[in-house]
Amino acid sequence: MHRSRFRAAAALATVLAIGAMVAGCRGAEPQVAAATTPPAIAPDAFAEDAPAQDASTRNTSAQATSTREASAHAQRIAMLWAQHCALCHVNGEGGAPRLGDVAEWQPRVAQGETVLLRHTLEGFNNMPPLGYCMSCEQEDFAALIQFMMGNP
Repeated sequence: MHRSRFRAAAALATVLAIGAMVAGCRGAEPQVAAATTPPAIAPDAFAEDAPAQDASTRNTSAQATSTREASAHAQRIAMLWAQHCALCHVNGEGGAPRLGDVAEWQPRVAQGETVLLRHTLEGFNNMPPLGYCMSCEQEDFAALIQFMMGNP
């Protein structure tokens, strides 16, 4: 008798859960990406007599690419900081230097980047090894240190 009540309750819970999921989907229209057509290429675009791209246009394009890459890198470092470093470096937990606080970072900077990086990788005082970022590379840690010191 007890098992049949449990089975009935479990079946009812399953039905209610499925019903709730289906109800949540009602009225939601599937999102279809708008069809886009690639721009047409002029027939003579690749002709030998087509005007060559001038140096200023190439430089502008290279600068735009460089700017996008720098922006993506900065966003990645900010994301890593938020996920792994902020826990201690927002409020200075355990004596951690706070983000952008020059006075707190100055004595550490005076020790040199090599020492800061070694302390980050190996751990130091209350700083755990790898600072909770097991997926970070050495270059990530160097960039995170610069970010926390207030250097872009």
